[in-house]
Amino acid sequence: MPSQYDTIGARYNSISSLPVVKLEEAAVEAHIGNVNQLKVLDIACGSGRYSRKLISWGAREVVGLDNSESMLDAARLASKGDERLKFRNIDCSKPFDMGQFDLVFASWFLNYAANEDEMVVMWKNIFNSLKPRRKCIGITPNQDLLHCDFPNGPTFGQTLTPVEKVDGGVRNQIELHTSPPIIFRSYTLKREIYERSARKAGLCDLQWLPLPAIEDPSVPYTDLLECPHMQVFVVSRY
Repeated sequence: MPSQYDTIGARYNSISSLPVVKLEEAAVEAHIGNVNQLKVLDIACGSGRYSRKLISWGAREVVGLDNSESMLDAARLASKGDERLKFRNIDCSKPFDMGQFDLVFASWFLNYAANEDEMVVMWKNIFNSLKPRRKCIGITPNQDLLHCDFPNGPTFGQTLTPVEKVDGGVRNQIELHTSPPIIFRSYTLKREIYERSARKAGLCDLQWLPLPAIEDPSVPYTDLLECPHMQVFVVSRY
């Protein structure tokens, strides 16, 4: 089945200048911890933006998985032949076996689960990919968006539009204000669905981590933090 990202490809690399993405990257860097010499699995790696960052932060090897060959082509091109970076075309919403890793990174992965059953499969892939007593860190939509209004528009670089109610949440259209715009769809489900499905998959100690303050006089980040688009989580396998 073609990925909605096949028409996006390398254009996705242009998002780094958006305020919502600057907040996201600052949050990941604040919470990722020491990755020195770790072997990392980057699930739903897209164009490899975080795969490359993980190497720059000290990871020994990063394996990136995505189901869009166009995005993977962009990731391989941007990696410039770095043998520490490997990319594979795998649909991570289905069971897979890539072995076990010191760290799993899952940025904007679980938001493609339309319901709890699909999310359990995704969490189970994370569980199976972790060595015992290791952790996964990742990014999901802010579940509070089910009850508060995201500050849409070019100020923060993103517009979020609900298009369909689903059991336990909503399906959204996301428009990133690049040139040309990048548009895709994903789901925001209730926090208890994330937490219950993680336990069903065998994972423990799911925590939602605070977002950092960003000092930038040109962008009112305090307004964004009142109802941010994202959350960072960490979860462990014992």
